[in-house]
Parts: sequence; structure tokens; C-alpha cells
Amino acid sequence: CLGDELRRRDGHVPLLRLPLPAEGSAPEGYDTVVVLPLRDAAAEDLAARLLAAVDDALLLTLPGLDEVVVETPEGVRTLTRTVHGPYTHIDDSAHGLNRWRTVFHHGPIEPALLADRPVEERLRPHWSVTWAVPVDESGAPRAPRTAPVVHAPTPTDEPLGIPALLIASLPLDTARRHPAPGPLTDFLVERAADAYAELLGGWRPVSTGTIDLVPGPLGKGGLDGALR
Repeated sequence: CLGDELRRRDGHVPLLRLPLPAEGSAPEGYDTVVVLPLRDAAAEDLAARLLAAVDDALLLTLPGLDEVVVETPEGVRTLTRTVHGPYTHIDDSAHGLNRWRTVFHHGPIEPALLADRPVEERLRPHWSVTWAVPVDESGAPRAPRTAPVVHAPTPTDEPLGIPALLIASLPLDTARRHPAPGPLTDFLVERAADAYAELLGGWRPVSTGTIDLVPGPLGKGGLDGALR
């Protein structure tokens, strides 16, 4: 069996994070519990900062989630997601209701574009791109409060100067901080540009604020520049 798996992976051994069985049982109403022990004060501080930084992007990037509950010694914070036509609503008990205008594109990936990618990616030959822009009560765009970086789907270090949230199934480099250069990234940048053009073309109502969504000529990074 091991030999078959190695051949399937072209001789590459996977790097795994192996979970250990946790003691006890999941809380009532849950099927699974994942326990992450914090080894020292620095880890506790990092976890607290990460929990405080949770924002709308989490529910926008993970469409399988409808609700996130953050429980800390300071209190309980709940974020819920609902979809209303072209709008996605994120109701945050700490910051109120936010409306996002979204567009979603997806499709299959040609095998040739995956030739240099790990076997796990070759086994999922599908791509997706989502753009999301926060809007006010009148439907006019507002500046996002999310981090101005590309999400793939979690936040990367790749800067994005366009005033919108981009979530794309981009392949990442070994550090998982930037998109990996290559034909698959080029393909997805084109799909993202098409989706953004559709978002702007179908924007209603048109207002002076809509002009702010039109990209300028200079990008903040390689991918941002390619999108423009």
C-alpha cells in the first residue's frame, strides 16, 4: 500500500499534521471538538489577538459556515451569515450588521494547469473566485474593514489595492504567504479580472462612490498589477 501511495505521489512523501484523540466529548449540540493546547503566555497572547481580529472575511471565505461564536473571558461574540440575492449579510454582535455585494465564479481546471502542483491539488481540479464589496443602506460601496490582502482563501501577505475583498483558490508558495507563480495563477488572475468586471458592470444603483471601485493603473504588488 505504501508503495502504491508513493507512486501515486510521484515519490513525494506528504507532510501531515496528525491530530491526537481528545479526552471527553463534544459539547451539547456539536459533533466534533478540536482542542489546541496553548503552550505558553506568548501563545495565549497570539490566540487572543487572532480571536479579536476575526471579521466578516471569515464567513465570506468559508461559505459552508453560517455562524461563528467566539467565547473568551471577556464575553461572547457571534457572527452569522445570510444570503439575500447579490448581497451577503454578516451580523456581528460586536459591530452590527454589514451588507456585502458579492459575485462568485467557479469551474473545472484543465489538467495541464495542475501538472506542477501537489497531488492533493491535482485531485481537486476546480477553481473558484469571489469578490465582495461592503455597501451602505443605499447600496453605495464602502471601504472594506478587512485586511487589504488577497485571500486564498485564508489571508496571505499578497497586497491588494483594489477596494474589495478577493477570495480565490490560488495556489500558494511553500511558505503559503504568496501565490505561486505559474500558469494556474495566471489563469485564476484572468478569471478574477472577469469576475470583477462583471461585479462593476452589474452594480446598481450607480453613484459617485462607484467610481472608487474602478482600478487605477498602478498595483501594490505583482498580482494586483496583473489584475489591473
